[in-house]
Amino acid sequence: MRALRAEHPDAEITASDLMDDAVNFCAETFGAIPAVSNEDVSQISFPEPFDLIWVGSVFTHLNAQGFRRLLARLVEFLAPDGLLVFTVHGRTALWIFENQKLHKGPVAQANFAALKDSFYKEGFGFMEYNPNLIALLADQRGAKVSQGSYGFSCCRTEWVCREIGEHPAIKLLSYHEGGWSNNHDVVTVQRPAVLRV
Repeated sequence: MRALRAEHPDAEITASDLMDDAVNFCAETFGAIPAVSNEDVSQISFPEPFDLIWVGSVFTHLNAQGFRRLLARLVEFLAPDGLLVFTVHGRTALWIFENQKLHKGPVAQANFAALKDSFYKEGFGFMEYNPNLIALLADQRGAKVSQGSYGFSCCRTEWVCREIGEHPAIKLLSYHEGGWSNNHDVVTVQRPAVLRV
């Protein structure tokens, strides 16, 4: 949001997150419209559609069902010709996690091995965070997430593209592997006013 506000000083920007403090910070610091989110995406609503929706490091923590639900819901919030830009953990992030972060965090090797196996076989891998970490996120960060729905996910490029292809209202504009800080993949889709696919 800091970058968006610097580039578009007069734009109307909405800040939405599961953490109240994060939303309030963006409202106070960047003049954003505050909109506390909900883990149940069907409960999320906004008064007007958006020209641009930026979602950084959210799909990266959802299981496949949560991924599909959030993608479908965000598409509903796009204005004609609006853009949705979101990040996912792809093979770059998978390598970084395995080689630089796995031994530092509270993730069991067996759980990661299962995620990696699913990533290569099915195109999508997910592991739940343990209950202690979920409680820590809730207590220290105010993140309103529940066990089973929030964790660490990785998805192959073709899996993401297939999911996008299931939505007749949008088209894929770009897929940049490692595009966010040489870690997350960055995906851009558009909801064309006139779709010709």
